[in-house]
Amino acid sequence: QIDDKPVMLFYKGNYNCIEKTEKINIIGSRNASVDGLKMAYKLGYDFGKDKYCVVSGLAIGCDEQAHKGCLDGNGITLAVLPSGIDKIYPYRNNYLAENIIENNGCLISEYPIGKNVSKNQFIERDSIQSGISKCVLLCESSLNSGSMHTIDFAKSQGKIISCVDISADGNEKIKKDDRCVVIDNEKDIEELKDKINNLKRDKKDKINN
Repeated sequence: QIDDKPVMLFYKGNYNCIEKTEKINIIGSRNASVDGLKMAYKLGYDFGKDKYCVVSGLAIGCDEQAHKGCLDGNGITLAVLPSGIDKIYPYRNNYLAENIIENNGCLISEYPIGKNVSKNQFIERDSIQSGISKCVLLCESSLNSGSMHTIDFAKSQGKIISCVDISADGNEKIKKDDRCVVIDNEKDIEELKDKINNLKRDKKDKINN
């Protein structure tokens, strides 16, 4: 479901995370506000607890909190890396990568063992995050954040898009899109889950027909 899709993916951990259909990509700024970070953690926890696989990029900030929330909710989480799976970036989240593996999660990358991170690889990583997920959920972002690339990829790939109702330029832009599910309360979260589940059923129906 990705233009210029990688020839192969490298993975470490539980391969079933890749094949699991109920995946949601929770993303956001590295420099998010306290409220944005709290929402990333809460959403990771909530979706992880309900057996969705939480996908994110292991970056400092919202990504990190989404992974942590999912783990604390006894869920499984998948990290898409902008480097080889043996070159954890950022290095300070090496412990988090280990926790993900130890708790039945997975690390994936399109880059071979030994490949260090470079600027263009972040954008390529973003296309995989959205490509393997049913939905991309933005916690908080400015207009020039890398998270906006992921939202653009999600739109082009026909994914569900969603964002937290928080005062940030990126969120305000996405909220204007009629396709966006805006998260403001628990009811909105349940609506998003229903939309993800219905998308899965619709695709099964098309295959059966």
